[in-house]
Amino acid sequence: MAVFKKSFRGRGYSGNYLRKQCNALYVALQDWLVQQQANRQWEELLFLRQLQERKSDHDFQLFLNPAKESLEQYPYRDAEYFERTYLLAQEQDRFFGRQQERRYDPALQRQSDALDHYFIIQKLRLACEMLNRNRIIQADYAPHLLPEILKVIKQETRFREVPAIAIYWQVWRSLQADFSMEDYQEFVDLLLVHPSTFPPEEMREIYRYAQNYCIRQINGGQRDFSQHLLKLYQHQLDRGLFLLDGIFPANDFKNIITLGLQLEAFPWIREFLEDYRQYLSPVQADNIYNYSLAQFYYTTKTYDKAVDLLREVQFTDRYYDINGSIMLLKIYLAQKDYFSFHYFLDACKIRMQRNREVAADYRKSIINFLKICKRIADLQERSPYLSTAQYQRRHQKIEQQMTTVRPLFDQWWLQQELGKLAQGN
Repeated sequence: MAVFKKSFRGRGYSGNYLRKQCNALYVALQDWLVQQQANRQWEELLFLRQLQERKSDHDFQLFLNPAKESLEQYPYRDAEYFERTYLLAQEQDRFFGRQQERRYDPALQRQSDALDHYFIIQKLRLACEMLNRNRIIQADYAPHLLPEILKVIKQETRFREVPAIAIYWQVWRSLQADFSMEDYQEFVDLLLVHPSTFPPEEMREIYRYAQNYCIRQINGGQRDFSQHLLKLYQHQLDRGLFLLDGIFPANDFKNIITLGLQLEAFPWIREFLEDYRQYLSPVQADNIYNYSLAQFYYTTKTYDKAVDLLREVQFTDRYYDINGSIMLLKIYLAQKDYFSFHYFLDACKIRMQRNREVAADYRKSIINFLKICKRIADLQERSPYLSTAQYQRRHQKIEQQMTTVRPLFDQWWLQQELGKLAQGN
């Protein structure tokens, strides 16, 4: 009522009148949003179409070349570029058809080729997303006509000469079992040679496919792909693909830090931390930076600094909280502070058993990690008092447990710690 009186001074309250005004406002908002979305190139195309409808041939010819020039100034050669090329050539061909001239005009061929390119790019893009979702959520999306399209791409090199088609073809192939190291290198080379094929948002998604391929290889035991994964991150950093909205995504920041430390790229990681901390979300920046710097100090065995930083972090994210706790456990084990280790491990185990805010599989993988970690610590602490036979039996039992228990968090680190014990015994 108060809003009505202020908005419509001097008018008595009427619900029907208010609804009509709200509806008019909503329609005006729709029009405004459409205008915001429209850009100069689409406006030119629509203008040419209207000239065509009105048979304003002189004006059509006058504005056709500027529209072509505007299209060529579009910075990418993605599906949208070929869609606009097709529509512009369509208007040009319609104009030519009305002239009733018996001669060759390239607009018809350009229209056909652009439609082919647009269709193939979009079909490949959707097919890749379908297969990706089928894997993640066990869906049953079916990319119809894809076998025919793939056959055409293989048989006719002219399609593979279009960078957008060549790139999405490699994306599709990266999701297949027979994708080789040579294929992967060709994929990455295409991304480097044609950096402006897609808008940043789409290029970022394409890089994610390349990242996921590397991650699958790493998970399959090919740890050499860690270097390739780091290079992918570095390429994207060089091109600003992590800063599409001015904020560095927290998960990507964490993944880069973790990978770089695993590869012992310590100077580069230290520089990365300082260069990109300013782009973290202001709400999380201090915690993420301190946690990441603690990771750096832990990995470089500067344990006291790592512990001090972890004590400063105010964990609001459950996953950061869990990983911070595990880092402290690893530090206590490295320092052979068994009292603090066992006390903290028991506390972590109780918290994880009660925690229902994280995924069940993830929670189970942490609990399994804590159990095996405790056994490794016990063996490390008691090894001076065990006979060789006793030590070997316990060592083998832990080794066997690591191969059978699933899911298991950070299995690689557990294997490393167990390996250190075997070397030191």
